[in-house]
Amino acid sequence: MPNSFTCPHCGAQQSVEPGAGRGALCAACGRPLYGQAVAPGAPARAPVVLPVAEEEEPLRGEPPPLPGSVKATGIIWIVFGGLVLLNGGINVLLQLAVVPRGGPGAGGMVTGAVCGGLFVALIGGVFIHVGVQSLNGTAKDTLGNGIGSIIFAALIGGLGLITLVVAGVAGVWWAVLAAVINLLAGAGLLAAGVLALVGRDGYKRWRHWRNPPPARRSRDYR
Repeated sequence: MPNSFTCPHCGAQQSVEPGAGRGALCAACGRPLYGQAVAPGAPARAPVVLPVAEEEEPLRGEPPPLPGSVKATGIIWIVFGGLVLLNGGINVLLQLAVVPRGGPGAGGMVTGAVCGGLFVALIGGVFIHVGVQSLNGTAKDTLGNGIGSIIFAALIGGLGLITLVVAGVAGVWWAVLAAVINLLAGAGLLAAGVLALVGRDGYKRWRHWRNPPPARRSRDYR
């Protein structure tokens, strides 16, 4: 004679044949029944209620604005990335223009120019990407990007200082101009990195309002 049993998951009433074993499944929800419940002569069991998290409190009040420091940081990164792309493209074209046609080593010079241009394009694209992320709230935090900006600022600024010293000794005016450009770029990246760190907490609050986590609704499993 079938045993009367209540599914511990959904609460549906079951008629389980004796000896069904641990492989018996609920006819309503399809989840496994307990082996003890389908043993011969087992009594009906009450539903099992599993505690779950309560629904999150909805956000209230006026949404915080995007911090001005982070907005300035994103703009600096986008502008810097665009200038890097433009500079890299011009350098590749100039290098290709001076490559002797059919001369010895021409293929290697072209390959080097193209590879260098792709590397520069990668750097510029990364800065544009993190700038856009900071402005639209898709970046999880500004900490990593801010530290990276400061590291790049140190590298570019250091290169500018070395170039300036060498240009001063050699008396090459165009090298002095290149050194000044590197120093200005390094100063801009340093300012962007510091601003990103300063506005970190405000950015996280703004991002929480812009991309709130999905609400979790409470349910009873019977």
